[in-house]
Amino acid sequence: MSPTQRPLRFSACIVLAALAAPLAAQTQGPIRLVFDMHSDPIPNGLSLPGRVAVYQEWVGNMSWVLDRSEPLGVQV
Repeated sequence: MSPTQRPLRFSACIVLAALAAPLAAQTQGPIRLVFDMHSDPIPNGLSLPGRVAVYQEWVGNMSWVLDRSEPLGVQV
């Protein structure tokens, strides 16, 4: 392929993608987002302050997921 033909082929791909995008959007169903929210067991060897820190981190992580997913109606 000559260097002058490459831009034409690339342009044709862009035009084809631009024409196909609305059709794909019309035929595609909804995109479902599902977050799996779980907590692993706290290791037995941790001190009480360490366990509290792990628990507080879990609560913060779960709050973050809920804050991001609730406005979108995402199933948790």
